[in-house]
Amino acid sequence: MSRIKHVVVVAGLALATVIPTHAADRGEPYALVRDGERGTSMTGDSADWSTIKTLRKRISGDFLWFRDGGKPYIVQDAGVLARARKAWEPVDKLGKEMDVRGREMDKHGKVMDALGKDMERAAAGTKPDEAKMHALERRMNDAGKPMDALGKQMDALGKRMDAESRTADKTVRALIREAVDKGLAQPAPQV
Repeated sequence: MSRIKHVVVVAGLALATVIPTHAADRGEPYALVRDGERGTSMTGDSADWSTIKTLRKRISGDFLWFRDGGKPYIVQDAGVLARARKAWEPVDKLGKEMDVRGREMDKHGKVMDALGKDMERAAAGTKPDEAKMHALERRMNDAGKPMDALGKQMDALGKRMDAESRTADKTVRALIREAVDKGLAQPAPQV
């Protein structure tokens, strides 16, 4: 079994999920590039990412980039792009939710770091302050509970994001076939 990477960049936050697929099922790489946003929905690898970054500078407006038979193409048809964006909307929404949870997790992480430093100070020296260490340990346990809950929420969001990514991927691959069949795909500029 080979793997394909789905990379979704939402509000500047790169969220990556690896979806196991068989080589025959995964198809060729593609990217939905949104002009004026940092958001890009993409399948492929890091070599494709550098191609997309270069094309983003050369092509004005939104575009759908893909390879077909190893050759790169773009689609800028408004209808195809609207349907592709619509397919990725649920993933983008979940990505924003994940970003919110991540910021909350960061806040709690800072509290845990501060308590950890307090614990180190209490343990320093030849005679650690046992009472203070136990009090800090209890505070750390209490402070860790919201992080555990957030971790579970993020895990659930990640699973939903994975499922929505699969659905969006199928939709966009069908759109690519449709664009090719209708002559809406153009050879991509040389990179």
